[in-house]
Amino acid sequence: MRPPEQTRNRVDNQRTKQAAARAAESSQEREARIGEDRTRNAASRAAETPEQTHNRVDHQRTKQAAARAAESSQEREARVNEVRARRATSIAAESPQQRQTRAGDQRTRQAALRAADSPAQRRTRSEDQRTRQAASRAARWTSIEGEAFRYNPGNNYEDYPQFDIGRMANACMYCGALKWIGEAPGMCCAGGKVRLTPLQPPPEPLASLMSGTTPRSKHFLEHIRKYNCCFQMTSFGATNEVCEPGFMPTFKVQGQVYHRVGSLLPLANQQHQFLQIYFMGDEQLQAKQRCSNIPGVKGDIVLEL
Repeated sequence: MRPPEQTRNRVDNQRTKQAAARAAESSQEREARIGEDRTRNAASRAAETPEQTHNRVDHQRTKQAAARAAESSQEREARVNEVRARRATSIAAESPQQRQTRAGDQRTRQAALRAADSPAQRRTRSEDQRTRQAASRAARWTSIEGEAFRYNPGNNYEDYPQFDIGRMANACMYCGALKWIGEAPGMCCAGGKVRLTPLQPPPEPLASLMSGTTPRSKHFLEHIRKYNCCFQMTSFGATNEVCEPGFMPTFKVQGQVYHRVGSLLPLANQQHQFLQIYFMGDEQLQAKQRCSNIPGVKGDIVLEL
């Protein structure tokens, strides 16, 4: 019997020769050798008994576990990247039928594994899945946690998919209301249980101004909030309005929100505003005063409205 040291030296020499021979192979020789190895392995495995197959698989798993445990972080990363590259290349080369077959085989294996789970294994698998999902969601939000409190107009928030709730492209099958993708199906009409009278088309001149087909209507839609402010009867107020330095895209208040009416007539040194404009008695003067109070609106449109 050979000493262990001589055995190790012989195995190392054999591996060195084998590596040198494979390095000198041409692509055709390498492909032929791999094909022969696969044929021999397939014939050998076909002749195995169930016990031999079980022992071989266990031995292979033990060797893989030992090899991976001895890997450095760089070796592990290189191995994972290589496996991913091979898998991506293999999937890219699949035909539609092969892809469908692979997906079906994968579903069958997963169903068989889950059917063989014990109740304890099923609970463990579900808990692991919930933990991974929670970690993934937390990682997505970690980089932007508290971003609403430190808004920076220099950041391009369109690059954050977490902020994109999509478009209101889903129409309710009962009432036709447009909804976002993640919106609950019963929030608009409770699944058809609530039926409201259909909205009637707006009267003229509002219908023409809302059409958006003419330069005049486009101007109106672009400044529609200003035109709405032209006809408000009260002013908005709050107990405490929060004003912060720099760009402030949100309106913040503390305490009670209320509307101020004021007197029906202005003081001698003041202009008419809000409800006071309705008591001027002349439509032309009213339109002129509204345009003076709200710059950017057109007098002819204000007069029509």
